[in-house]
Amino acid sequence: MWTYKFAVARYDIVKNMKKMFIGITIGTSILLSGCFGSSEPKAPSEKKIEGFHVYSVEEFSLQVPDEWETLSGASLPGNTPKNTLIAFRSNVKNPRFTANVALIKNDLAQEITPLEYAKMLRQKTVDSLFDFHEILTEQAKIMIAGQEMDTIFFIAEGREATDQDLKRFMQISAVKGKTAYVAAGSFLTEEGEGMAKKLETMMRNFEVK
Repeated sequence: MWTYKFAVARYDIVKNMKKMFIGITIGTSILLSGCFGSSEPKAPSEKKIEGFHVYSVEEFSLQVPDEWETLSGASLPGNTPKNTLIAFRSNVKNPRFTANVALIKNDLAQEITPLEYAKMLRQKTVDSLFDFHEILTEQAKIMIAGQEMDTIFFIAEGREATDQDLKRFMQISAVKGKTAYVAAGSFLTEEGEGMAKKLETMMRNFEVK
């Protein structure tokens, strides 16, 4: 059975955002992204990454492993939250949990910066997991409408419940106007660094148009 419910449900952020929780702390050290070699970095849609192909639609684009399956519309599981735009699933199926990345779209009551939104998402994940272990909180750049904006790339391990398998979770988000987009991925920790690198490539090449 394939599951990615947790990766989606956690990102239905509160509609009433009059209180932005600006004071949310980042917690442990934030790793600032390094200097770029060019003032005009290439968008994900322009990159050639071996073993990946570009999935691009009107609202977003990202790199997807060539062998992964794309699920949208009627092909998504029946219990999928309505704010899920699309999901990508590993070709290596596991009866306990199959690695996946879901893209979620949330309407916001008012505008908020991508960085502040990302801080809230991170805190929500921290508060949701048992046996939580943070791997990375990095202030990163994401392309939004052709402009580089600050956000957070976050990686952690944990369990959705005390009797659940240990998983690794990754997330990156963007905000355009009053719309938030979240790329959320997860896989069984035992799948190791090979799977981690695939998900990280997807996250770091997510772009909102």
